[in-house]
Amino acid sequence: MSDLGKEREHEFTNSLIRAFGRECVYYSPQMRKANGQQKELADAMILVPPYAVVFQLKWMHQTAEDFYGANQEIERRRLGQKMVEAAKQFNRLNATWRRNSRIELPQVWNDGKTTFALDLSLIKFFIPVVVVDFEDQQYTAPGARTNVCPVVTKIPNAIKDWGMVHCFLFRDFNTILDDLFTPGDLITYLFLREKQIMVHQKFLKYSELDFFALYLTKYPEWNRSINSPMLVVEPNYYEALIRDRANAFAKRRAFFRNPDFLDEIVAQMCAHFQNKFCEAFLLNLGRIRGLPALIKKSIVEHVNINRKKLDRPDKGITITTHISMGRFAALIFPNTLYLISTVICESKCAETVTDYLYRRALSYIVEKGWQSDMKDVFMIILGVPHRWTFIGCRTINADDYDRCLTKVEIEKSRVNFDVEQFKASEWSYLRQFQENHGSADNECDEVKSTT
Repeated sequence: MSDLGKEREHEFTNSLIRAFGRECVYYSPQMRKANGQQKELADAMILVPPYAVVFQLKWMHQTAEDFYGANQEIERRRLGQKMVEAAKQFNRLNATWRRNSRIELPQVWNDGKTTFALDLSLIKFFIPVVVVDFEDQQYTAPGARTNVCPVVTKIPNAIKDWGMVHCFLFRDFNTILDDLFTPGDLITYLFLREKQIMVHQKFLKYSELDFFALYLTKYPEWNRSINSPMLVVEPNYYEALIRDRANAFAKRRAFFRNPDFLDEIVAQMCAHFQNKFCEAFLLNLGRIRGLPALIKKSIVEHVNINRKKLDRPDKGITITTHISMGRFAALIFPNTLYLISTVICESKCAETVTDYLYRRALSYIVEKGWQSDMKDVFMIILGVPHRWTFIGCRTINADDYDRCLTKVEIEKSRVNFDVEQFKASEWSYLRQFQENHGSADNECDEVKSTT
C-alpha cells in the first residue's frame, strides 16, 4: 500500500475516534498466526458487542475527470473491481470468527500499549463497509461531484449472511459522521440504509449526502418509503439544508455531543478495566455505546429528573425508587430489556436492590409475554443520596422466571413504575429540552416541522 493509502487509513480512523470516542474504535485489528505472523482483519473496526462495524479502505489513483472522459467505462470498471477486492478482504475475518478464535486488540480505552484477548464469539453481527477515495477536485461542487455505487454488488459467498456490503466515498462518510453522535446512530443508519437500498434498487446513483439529509430531517417520510416504491431524493438537498439551517444544525450537534453521566460511567469503566472482567466490560460498553443519541439523552434527562425527586434518605433496605423499563433500543437490541432506576439506598444494600430489580424486570417480561424474545436485562441503577452507580448486563436463564416478583410483592413495594415513551425525533426532543429549560428559540422550528 502507498504512503498516501496508509495516511488515509489513519485519517479515517481518527475521524471515527472524534465522532464516537476512543474506547470502541480500533485501527487495523489483527490476528496472530501460529507461526507468530500478524494478519490484518480489517483497516478499522468499531466494536460495540454484539456488533462490529468493520471497514476496508481503498485509495485509487484516479481523478473525477477519469470517470467522464473517453475511458470512463474502463475507469468505472476499475473502481468497481477495487470495491469487490475490498469486500473479499473480509473473508479472513469471517473465517477467524467462525472458528470462534480470540484476537489480540490494544486496550484503546487505557494506554493503547497493552492488549486484551477478544473472544470473537461475543460478536453476533458484522456490518461490512467499504470506503473508497480518489482525487476528486470537483467534490465541493455538488452538481459535478462523482458518486459511487452505494453497495458492493458482487460479494463473496462466505459473507453473504452478514448482509449488504455498504460502500461510501471517503469524504461523504466523514461528512456524515458530523451528524451521527454514537455508534448506535451509525448502526441504525446502516440498518435502515440497507432496507432502503434493497427496496429501491433503481436509486443506486443517488447522492449519498442528499439521501442522508432526507434521513435526518424527514425521517417519517423516509421510513414510510421503505414499504413503497416511491422515494424522492432532491438534488443538492444536503447543501441547501446545511446552508439555510446552519444554526439549528450547530445547536443539534452541540447538544447531542455534550458529555453526560453515561459518558462518565464509560470513563470510569475504562479507568478501572481488568482483563479478567473483559467480557462483562465489553457487553456493558456495547449496551451503552450502542444506544442512539436520542435514547441516550432521554435516559439521562429521565434519570436526572427522578434523582431530584428522591431527595431524602430512607431507612433500612425498603426500596423507594423509580423504575423505567422497556425495549428502548429495539432496532439494535431487540432481545434486551433496559431497566433504568433511581433508588434511595446505601451502597451496602446494592446487591439486594439489584436482585430485587432484576426480579421486577422478569415479572414485567412475563406480563408482556416476551419470554421467548428477551435474552438479557441491562440495568442502570443510581443510588441517592450517596451517588453510587451499578450497571450490568444479566443473561436470563429459563429457571430465573421462577423468581419473578409476585403481585403482592409488587403492590407492597414503594415503587413508582412507568414505561418511558421516548420521542421519535432528535429535533423535537431538542426543542422540548430548550422549552423545559427556558432556552427555546425559533431556529429549530422549520427543521422540526419536517420530522
